[in-house]
Amino acid sequence: MTVLLRYMWADVLKMKRTPLIWMHVAAPAVCAGFFLLYMMYGRIQEPYVLYSVFFSAIAVLYPLIISIVCGMSASVEEQAGHFQMMLAVPYSKIVSFAGKLLLLLLLNVLSIGLAICLYLAGMKFVLHINDLPYFLFLKGGAWLIAGSIPLYMMSFFVGIKYGMGPSGLLGGAGLLMAALMNTGLGDVIWRFFPWAWSVRLSGLEGLLHFDKVKKEFLPYVRYDMRFGEIMLYFSIVILCLAGLHWCRRWEGRRSYE
Repeated sequence: MTVLLRYMWADVLKMKRTPLIWMHVAAPAVCAGFFLLYMMYGRIQEPYVLYSVFFSAIAVLYPLIISIVCGMSASVEEQAGHFQMMLAVPYSKIVSFAGKLLLLLLLNVLSIGLAICLYLAGMKFVLHINDLPYFLFLKGGAWLIAGSIPLYMMSFFVGIKYGMGPSGLLGGAGLLMAALMNTGLGDVIWRFFPWAWSVRLSGLEGLLHFDKVKKEFLPYVRYDMRFGEIMLYFSIVILCLAGLHWCRRWEGRRSYE
């Protein structure tokens, strides 16, 4: 555990001169400010709309943002000796990879938490909306974070192996997929697409909380949500196992060997 924390701290020092950390601070502030202005000038104060618009927009943009962050993180390692800092380590390469990925996930948690806190504070003190469903926003944020884990894992390994370009292409395709899965086209198949889990699970949580589902459809919605949740957890386990196997075999990009 101590070794893992040391690697994570070393990655923090590497990121100090890059925009990565500042992106995780500035993006939530910009996002919360934009939606508060949208709600203010649109005169929208219906609780369900305040929740759904915020989480849907973030979840749809998530794949692209994650791919950019992971691509930049891989670029930092590429510039720091063509990944030799990750490959030539006294301990297992897995620890080095795990430390970098866990740091990105931790920054993601802090970023989502900051965005939600700023948005709730703005609604309460700027828009003067009382009786906000704080616990619902907490659960919605948890679904965003959980749904982002497979995306981080896929984008991270694509960025490390192929570079910023392919990682960005994956994120762009994921953005389109998330947007499509958030429409009626994804009602049946969204459970099998990692890019849809954040937007769908957080959205279904809001539908159930605000009683936007007819009683006869409640069992189906709960089953649909449970199925998507199981697929999410299953994908995390599979990607972890695949990542462990890949880390042990990877010796750097071909052009550097």
